[in-house]
Amino acid sequence: MQYSLASRSTDLLDSLYSETGRGIDWQDVLGRLVAFTGSRSARMLLTNLSADQVLSSVKVNIDDSEHRRYVDYYVNTCPWRLELAQKPKGQLYSTYLDFSCHQPAFYRTEFFNDWAGPQDIHHGICGTVFTMGAHKVQLLVQRTQGQGYYTREQLDEVNQFLPHLRQALRFEQITAELSGRTCASVMASEVRPLPFVLLDQQGKLVYVSPRGERLLRQSDMQCSNGQLMFREAAVEQRFRQAFERVLCSASALAAQEQVVQVRREQRAGFSCFLAPVYPAVNELSLWGGTPTWRSISMTRNR
Repeated sequence: MQYSLASRSTDLLDSLYSETGRGIDWQDVLGRLVAFTGSRSARMLLTNLSADQVLSSVKVNIDDSEHRRYVDYYVNTCPWRLELAQKPKGQLYSTYLDFSCHQPAFYRTEFFNDWAGPQDIHHGICGTVFTMGAHKVQLLVQRTQGQGYYTREQLDEVNQFLPHLRQALRFEQITAELSGRTCASVMASEVRPLPFVLLDQQGKLVYVSPRGERLLRQSDMQCSNGQLMFREAAVEQRFRQAFERVLCSASALAAQEQVVQVRREQRAGFSCFLAPVYPAVNELSLWGGTPTWRSISMTRNR
């Protein structure tokens, strides 16, 4: 089966970033991921640190009752998922290519015969994509026998999307922490979506959200020869220094966020939140917001 996540990534990125700061529709994100990868279903699990207890979950194309059976019991019988504890975090793995339990042995397991098989789930990609304190987030995408296994090329393409997913999860974590609440209790009506842009290693714009375009039309910021620029020289210098610090640490799994304050004489100031998107230093993400957006910590500048 041929598909290209990269060629259809703008829609998927919009589903993540356009809702950043007000609550992401993770079912919509998973649904798009299922469609882009030619898959049957997908699940995202928030677990404890040992990943043997599901605290919360989102799923698409899995019957509610079957998902309950999975969460209550079968989640800890899947040989592929149990092996994730021994694999490096931050990427997905092909169940056909990357696990010690090969397909013939999988067909003899309780997990397949009592749960996966009756639903025509034969192949998957899965991994621990995010950690936060005493919790993990695991992503699992499944295919039927007829859809076939995920090739190495397809797996690599999906893994290119994960840093965006991880950054969206990180931002939701920040939103919850700053509001003094749990991630699950952050309501969509409480804050507005934040404008954002994506920059490459040289600081050139590679993507701008609709609200980001409006921000760039203001006099404090502009795009010149593909570069994001600030009118005030001092702000421009602080931004470039912060950009370099983020870029130098982008290969680390732990986010190295930086905040640059933009003060304006007759209008409320705003903050630019910078964080690495690709651990392999391919791209960075930048959020800017007014002080009234409570999803990031800001103060009104006088």
